[in-house]
Amino acid sequence: MPGDAGPVWRSWLTSLRAQGLDTAARAELPRVARWAARVDEEARMHADLIAAEQHLADHEPDLAYARYEAALQAADRIGVPRDIARVAASYGHALIRAGWLERAATVTGRLAAWADRDFDCALVQARLHQALGQAGPWREALERARDLAGERGLPEALDAEPLRHALSGRG
Repeated sequence: MPGDAGPVWRSWLTSLRAQGLDTAARAELPRVARWAARVDEEARMHADLIAAEQHLADHEPDLAYARYEAALQAADRIGVPRDIARVAASYGHALIRAGWLERAATVTGRLAAWADRDFDCALVQARLHQALGQAGPWREALERARDLAGERGLPEALDAEPLRHALSGRG
């Protein structure tokens, strides 16, 4: 079960934030950090991802990106594709929302190998192509995301045709 604890913590804090309980979610971060410190590098990777998402929700992007970088480096060292995809998808969405498209392209490039069979990977790729104004690749990624969605809906904003020209990314 220790390998399942990180995703469970992440789901718990995500659900707290979704209910508007940001303070309660933030209050859990020290417990997550203590748990991770006692376990292993994979647990610390999950703790970094969880902290990154909380910092993002708290409008602390510099702290969020630092924790995302730590989580991504750990995921790369551990080498488990599921973990790399989990971190890269979350980080990629954050970078796209912030307009850091060049960095988002680098981070989400790691997802290409799984985009044909993983909904989150296909979704972040569709968002990136949309933000970059790449209509052809956007259509392909959107179709893959639809095929993989199952009963999940796609964000309405993803249906908007990309602008004809590429947006300038921040870096």
